[in-house]
Amino acid sequence: MKRLLLLLFVLLLAACGRTTAPIESTSERSQTTQTSVVHETTMETSTDQTSSETNATSETQEPIPVETQANLVGTWVQKNLTLTIDEEGHWQLTGGITSQGTLKVAVDNGAIKMVKLYGFNVNIDSIGNYFIANVNEDSRKMNFGYLGTFTRQGQAEHVLTDNAYMDVVERETIDFNQNLIGTWTMKNKEYDFQNVWNYNPDGTFEVYSDGKGEAMTGTYQVDYLENDQINLTITYDGGETHTSEYTLRDGTLTEAGFEWAAQIRNTVPPAP
Repeated sequence: MKRLLLLLFVLLLAACGRTTAPIESTSERSQTTQTSVVHETTMETSTDQTSSETNATSETQEPIPVETQANLVGTWVQKNLTLTIDEEGHWQLTGGITSQGTLKVAVDNGAIKMVKLYGFNVNIDSIGNYFIANVNEDSRKMNFGYLGTFTRQGQAEHVLTDNAYMDVVERETIDFNQNLIGTWTMKNKEYDFQNVWNYNPDGTFEVYSDGKGEAMTGTYQVDYLENDQINLTITYDGGETHTSEYTLRDGTLTEAGFEWAAQIRNTVPPAP
């Protein structure tokens, strides 16, 4: 009996000396795993977003400086023709056409500019010719009157000074085909002589006639009527005044009764 009690006492001591490992609950283990997965997913999303933003920033072009938007100054080239314009308004054509002179800006609508070139046609008593320039925003391409499309050579580094602008400049957007400002050419088919009219934004005009061989100047006034009709009053510097009714439509100016001698305006080039 004593041996039996002693054996039971020894077994009890052995059981008490053993350490039992804690049991991890299923819910705790699931929560730990879920936290780890969420953390890894968040890190991956953040990394992808940062990478995407970096690529977007690197691919975004820098904004075009205002001063070089639709800028005329520089060297412009096309096949067999180069046009150079400096900041003071001196211009030069070389290649297929060789000519040079100065210019004045008469209309500045941003991408659309009308300039009067002095020296381009020396056969019209130096009254100048208007050309319309259509320049894209970064001023790398330009359509210039009937001369066609030019491409900028190099960077746009300078702009026209105030001296290259007329005292009166039209800055509102206008429809050139329905506006009188610019150069108009009339050819009398019967007698084969030509008149060149310049209507300036300050209300003055110059006209050169092959028949007279000299330029005349004066002022003009336009009254716009309905159905593309206008009344045009011309007053020469000598005092002579004429008022006539014209149809002004799609870049053609036709005097009533003289449809055979219509005036055609200078070329309006499309966007390059």
